Amino acid sequence: MLGAILAVFLLSVVSAQTASMLKINSFKAYVNGDKDSGTVDVKPEDTVEIEFDVENIFPKTGGLDIEDIEVTAFIDGIDDDDDLDPDDEPDEFDLEPGDEESVTLEFSIPLEVEDKSFDLKIEVRGTDTNNTVHTITEERTIKVDKETHELLLRRAELLTSNLKCSRNTQVDLNIVNIGTSKEDVVVRVTNVELGLAFQDSFEMDDDPFDSDSKYSKSIPLTVSKDAEASEYQINVRATYDKGGRFVEKNLPLNVEACEPAKPATPQQDTTVVVQQPPTTQPTVTQPVVVAQPDETAESASIFGGSMTLPLLIGLEVLVIIVAIVLVAAWARRRRP
Repeated sequence: MLGAILAVFLLSVVSAQTASMLKINSFKAYVNGDKDSGTVDVKPEDTVEIEFDVENIFPKTGGLDIEDIEVTAFIDGIDDDDDLDPDDEPDEFDLEPGDEESVTLEFSIPLEVEDKSFDLKIEVRGTDTNNTVHTITEERTIKVDKETHELLLRRAELLTSNLKCSRNTQVDLNIVNIGTSKEDVVVRVTNVELGLAFQDSFEMDDDPFDSDSKYSKSIPLTVSKDAEASEYQINVRATYDKGGRFVEKNLPLNVEACEPAKPATPQQDTTVVVQQPPTTQPTVTQPVVVAQPDETAESASIFGGSMTLPLLIGLEVLVIIVAIVLVAAWARRRRP
């Protein structure tokens, strides 16, 4: 009997020595900004925000600081059997006796997730100034609550939302079955004014990890050249659950008038003429030449100045003959 009492006493002492002086208070959960209570209900691609306070419950008088306090958290097995960590790990912090620190954790629920409950596990650990480790844990339930019939229109976008002379564009679509039932789906892309009418029918699986639970397609659209300049709404609609449900989105398409191209102005070849300044020739002063009277010219002038060259020659011959005759006569007179 005495031994049993002693054992209980020792266990109490050990528990007292190892009791954590950290405490989690004011636990709150928000799903896409809306406060939740109790079980946290989520859907694929929801954002979950967890807020709580961590308190050092040592007494303010004589108590110990707890330092290097670390918060770790994860949702167990929600990501295709892998754990899901928060988007950002909180920083470490210290707490004096009686003080609190607010902690915020944010989780992005995967698109591909099963319809069931998962455990959110939180652990807070720190060391006091006596080198004693203090740990506190908290667990909450995260329940993925899917609808029986639900499609998610993840993307519906126009490649080009402004058309002018080129009247071609396309709609990029991505649809996911996030419900718990298989679906026969009809997709339509329409605009009555532009005469656009595309339709496609297919089946979508309910297994979130099966590729047949997703639909992706690029749908080409051609607008007539005769379409008036205006803004049009392209309606994208996916009908399911035997036509009883649908998801849709209107995409604005702006069509502008195509102005005819102006004829190109012919380019004139421009020839640049470089004019050289006139070269100034030096003025050369010629010596004044005084012409001597020409005897032949004088003789010619005696006979009128119109005598030709043969006549002049004949006259010269005649003069010579006369001179010879005169010389000969003079010579005869001088002989004794």
